[in-house]
Order: sequence, then structure tokens, then C-alpha cells
Amino acid sequence: MTTNDSEGGGGGAGGGGVSISDMSLPTECDFKVEAEEKVSPVLEKIKKRFLQLSQLFLKGFKVGLGDTSVFDSMTNNLKNIKENLVEIFTDDRVIGSFNEMPDTLSYNAGIKVGSFVSIGASLADNLVGGVSIYLDEAKERIGQWLVNMFDITAQTDAIKAKFMLALANIFSVFRSDEAKELTASIIQLFSDAFMNVTELAAKLGRDVLNFFLAPITENADGFREALQNTLSPISEIIGTIADSFTVLWEKVQSVYDEQYALPII
Repeated sequence: MTTNDSEGGGGGAGGGGVSISDMSLPTECDFKVEAEEKVSPVLEKIKKRFLQLSQLFLKGFKVGLGDTSVFDSMTNNLKNIKENLVEIFTDDRVIGSFNEMPDTLSYNAGIKVGSFVSIGASLADNLVGGVSIYLDEAKERIGQWLVNMFDITAQTDAIKAKFMLALANIFSVFRSDEAKELTASIIQLFSDAFMNVTELAAKLGRDVLNFFLAPITENADGFREALQNTLSPISEIIGTIADSFTVLWEKVQSVYDEQYALPII
């Protein structure tokens, strides 16, 4: 690069030179535009691929979901449950009994809490009194015991410190190259054993799982039909048993109320 000065030295002088201000240098914007031109087609391909995958997911979800009439059945059953619960909890007998319950519960709660506090106060008074009497009698022995324990602790810690210093000197042998090679060999033994055992276990688990699940997967329709044919008679039997239990417990409750219930104080 030279100047436009015709009197300046150099082979390019005399009006034929190019100044810095006349040069066209690439700017940051030029680099961004070029980068965007290269990246945009790639992003479009990725976006298109994700759309294809999402459509395949929705298609598979519909196949797996199957018959959606079950949601209508669930809605009707929930509505019936709601109506029964409203009828139960708006019964005048239930409301009347519930209104009397808080008064009794509040009074009894006060009795329980007061009794608990009284028991705690008795135990606390016993403990505080016992400690006070003991300290009056044993304060001299306690002081001498503390002195002895402090001295023993200091002596024991000095023994431990000397032992650790000797142990550190012994273990410095593990800094040698031979010790490091030994450690690497031991790691190799355990690492190879772990990797191979886990790989074999994974293969075995895969094959066992396939052995047991493949027949069900391949005969799903047959299993579904067999289960459907079994549910109907079982449902009738269980329903009859449930009705019998309801009648039995009603009879038990009636007999107890009439014959064995005690008057409430």
C-alpha cells in the first residue's frame, strides 16, 4: 500500500498508488450475510424433518390410543359419583350430626391438651429438682473429672499425631512409578470384568424380555378377547357377593344398636 503523493518514494508513487481510504474491506455485516446464506438451508431441512417426526408421532399415538369411547364412559361415571356424593353430604341427618361434633371435639381437645401439659410440668419439675440436688453434692467430683478428661484427651491426640506422621512416611512409597503401574493393572482387572459382565447381563436381559413379551405382543387380540369373556361372569359373581355383604353389615349394625349399644353419658 502506498500514498497518493506523486512526490513520495517507491515504485508505486506518482498518482498510481491506492490510499487506505479507497480500499474496500469486508465488514462484520458481510460475514453475517454469508454465514446466514449457508446456514438457512440447513435450518429449513431440520425444521422440515421435525415436522415429519411430529406427524408420525401423532399418527402412532392415535393407533396406540385406539377406541376413545372410554372417555365418554368415564365422564358419565364421574357425573354419577358427583350426584351421589352431593346427596350424601346434604342429608339433614349428616348435617345435624356434623354440627354437634365440633362442640364435643373442642371440649375434649381442651381436656387432652391440659392433661398433657400437666404431665410434662410434673416431669420437668422432677428433672430440674434432681439436677439441682445432684450438682450440690457432686460439683467437686465433676470438676476433677473434667481436669482428668482434658489431660487424657491432649495426651491421646499427641499419640495419634505421631502415628499419622509415621504412617505418612510409610505411604510415600506409593508415589513411585512401580506403585502407579500396579494400581493401573488392578484397575484394568476390575474394569474389564465389570464391562464384560454388564454387557453379558444386558444381552441376557434383552433376550429373556423378548422371550416372555413377544408371545403377548404377537397375540394381543386373542388375550383381549379371552379377558373380555372372563370379566362378565366375574363381575356378576362379585356384584352378588358385594350386595350380600351390604345386607349382612346392615343387619350387624342394627342388632348392635338394638341389643348392645350403651347410653351416651
